[in-house]
Amino acid sequence: MEMIMNPAPNAGKEAKRIWDMGKRKIAEVPLSPDREIGVEEAIKNSFAFVQIAGLKAGESQTVANISTGLTWDRQTPIEDCAKEIVEKIGGSQVKLKWFGQHKLAGFVKGNGRPEARLIGLVDAPKQAYAKYLPHLANAQIEIQNRRVQDILDSASGTGKKFLDIFNGEEKKTERAYQDNNKNSFAWATQKVNDKLMGINLDNQPQAVAELATDEDTKQMIEAMQEFFSGDSNENRYFIEFDFSETVSCCNISFNAQHAESHVWEEDALSILSSDLAPSILKYPNGETYFNDATCASCFREKESCKCKKDEKKKE
Repeated sequence: MEMIMNPAPNAGKEAKRIWDMGKRKIAEVPLSPDREIGVEEAIKNSFAFVQIAGLKAGESQTVANISTGLTWDRQTPIEDCAKEIVEKIGGSQVKLKWFGQHKLAGFVKGNGRPEARLIGLVDAPKQAYAKYLPHLANAQIEIQNRRVQDILDSASGTGKKFLDIFNGEEKKTERAYQDNNKNSFAWATQKVNDKLMGINLDNQPQAVAELATDEDTKQMIEAMQEFFSGDSNENRYFIEFDFSETVSCCNISFNAQHAESHVWEEDALSILSSDLAPSILKYPNGETYFNDATCASCFREKESCKCKKDEKKKE
C-alpha cells in the first residue's frame, strides 16, 4: 500500500517542528513480510493505529480519547487482525462497521467501565498479532508489555488521563501530541452543538471533521459524531482501527513524541519490575490487570516469562 507523505497538515511553526522530528524516524522502505523484526523497527513502522473514544453516561460534553500505533508491513492482510482487536476491546456488545476497505469502527453502548477498554487496548493486540501477523508478533507483544507502564500506570499513564477526562475530572481540551516521550496519546475533544472540536498540532481549536482528507475518513467522523450526539443513560465507546494510506501522519506523530525517549531503548524487563504492580489500574471490582496467565513481576504471559525459571536457578 502506498502511504501519503504530505507536508505538515497545519502550516504553523509548531506543527512543522513535530512533523520534521517524526519524519526523520519514519520508515521509508516497507518491512519485508518474510522476516521477523525488532521493537525499534516496529515502532518506526506504526502504519496502523487503534483509538478509543469514550463518553460517560449523562450530560457529559467531553469525549475522552486514547490512541496507540500498531506495527504493519503495509503488505500482509491485516483485516482479520483488526476485527479481532476491535471486538476484544469493545466486548460482546460491540457493533462493527467498515468505512471503505481500511477503516474499521466498533460502536459500544452499555454500562461497561472504561478501565476494561484500557486493559483491552494493551492486551487485545497480543493474541491477534500472534494469530494473524506472526512475523510482527514478538515485537508487537514486547511493545504491548511496555505499554503496561505507558498506559496502565495509575499515577502517570495515559490511561489515567483518559479516565480523568471520561469521569469529568479533567475537561481541558488540548492536542493529542505532547512532548512526554510516551508511545500513546490521550486527549479530550468537546461536543459543541453535537460537533466535535479539538486542538490541532499548532495548539489551535479545530473541528475534528476538518481532519478528514478523504471520503472514508469524513464518513467515519460523521458517524462518530452522530453516535455521540445528544445525551444517553449509557456509556458510549467508539473504537477505531485504521490502516489506511493516511496513517503515515499518525506514524510520524508517534515517532516524534517518542523521539527523545531513552526508557524505550532499554529492555522491558529492566523497566517493569514488581514494584510497579501496586500502581497498575484496577478493574471496578478491585481486581488488577493481572490474571492467572500474566506474570506480576515482568508482565509477560506466564508461559513465556523467565521469572520462575530464574528463581529455580537461584535455589
